[in-house]
Amino acid sequence: MIGVGLASYLSIRLAFRVGFATNDIIAIWPAAAISYWAVRRFGPWAMVPIFLADAINLIFFVPHLVPIGFINGLGNAIAPWIGVMFERIWSNTEKPFENVRSTLVSILVGMSTLSLVAAIIGSSNISIHYQIPLPAAAGLFWTWFLSDFTGCLVFAPVLFLVPQIQLTAVKRKDLLVDSLVVFVSMFGVWLTTSTGFSDSLGHYPTVFLTMPAMIWLSMREDTPKVMLGITLLALGSFIFTIQVVDNLGSASWMALQLYIVVIVFSAYVVHAMQLERTHLVKTLAMERDILEQRVLERTNELEKLATIDPLTGALNRRSFFRIAEQEFKRSRGEKPISLVLLDIDKFKNINDTYGHTTGDKVLITLTETIQKMIRGGADNLSRMGGEEFAILLPETTLEGAALTAERLRAAVENLTFISDTVIKPSDQKTPREFHITCSFGVAECDLQIANINRTFSNADKALYEAKNKGRNQVTRYNKQ
Repeated sequence: MIGVGLASYLSIRLAFRVGFATNDIIAIWPAAAISYWAVRRFGPWAMVPIFLADAINLIFFVPHLVPIGFINGLGNAIAPWIGVMFERIWSNTEKPFENVRSTLVSILVGMSTLSLVAAIIGSSNISIHYQIPLPAAAGLFWTWFLSDFTGCLVFAPVLFLVPQIQLTAVKRKDLLVDSLVVFVSMFGVWLTTSTGFSDSLGHYPTVFLTMPAMIWLSMREDTPKVMLGITLLALGSFIFTIQVVDNLGSASWMALQLYIVVIVFSAYVVHAMQLERTHLVKTLAMERDILEQRVLERTNELEKLATIDPLTGALNRRSFFRIAEQEFKRSRGEKPISLVLLDIDKFKNINDTYGHTTGDKVLITLTETIQKMIRGGADNLSRMGGEEFAILLPETTLEGAALTAERLRAAVENLTFISDTVIKPSDQKTPREFHITCSFGVAECDLQIANINRTFSNADKALYEAKNKGRNQVTRYNKQ
């Protein structure tokens, strides 16, 4: 709180050093920005040091306004509290100047209310004390209002946002470019006002020379540095104008204030719109990336469903024939290719006795067993439908395929399954533990024909021969 009081007092003295307008009204009142920031930051207790700073300046430097000046000091302390209350009613965020809504609410509600309350109290008090006529009192009101409003508009954003500046290696380069733009613009204002060229412009419109630089800054994304640059431009152009030009009239003061307000306000709004645009672009880009990722995931799922059997994880029938054609082309009629078809013996009895859930477990376990025993990356296991499977064995002869099938038959025969439920018990007590067997048909592709359908038909004939011979055996297809 001591810091708030000290800052308020120093800002008051600085404002008096810059120069007066009429009836002891300062053209720009930075203390309004400090009071607005302090009340928003520390709450109502900040009104105490704000009032004390006004009172000390009144007693030591403006004694002719004692005691009526204390009323003005009280108004300067109450006004920011009322402004902050109104702002928080309309604002949907605790952070000012982060989007268009928060920027407009901070300026048009918070700062305007502060300036309005302070101007009403101060101008009324002085007008009554000095018996100022109503037309002059109205001018005094507007001068006071613009004084506080300009001070808030120029300095408050800096107080809120400059502590957030972070100078990384990349941002130092951007800061150098922004500083150069500000310096060139300020030099142009100084050159115009110091050489007499501004006489033809009426002096005070020279602040418009800062407009290009402010537009440049407002399009940047680093809000703290943007606010600092805008403050330096507005303050510098104001100081150059009043230091070079003597005896500005009341109307000229108000015009100068209005020019600064219009330029700075426009820059803030443009910057807020740029922030929202950037945020929207980033949001859309993020949503696009998320959508593309979802489309990719869904595409992969669909591709998987189109190639993989969802129950067992083996290739489906469609993938089997596609891969078989690819293997035939790769072999170029030189390397042998064999096919093994297998079928679970009496699988319908398993479903009828133990249920389809147990039947699904049998299919899954069978698939896992076969996958472990065939060559990964070379052999291809496919579920052709129901309890029938096919194994494509590239670079494998009929004899080799028969040996592989025999190893698989023995492994399947040794599998043990345990079911928790019995759906259709037989006359005798049905055991919960059971085994399965498979019949195998093996055929080698005729490289002269290289037709997968012919090979499949031959293996299928061998499979049914194995079934007819008593099941649980491997049968080769032999040409007649």
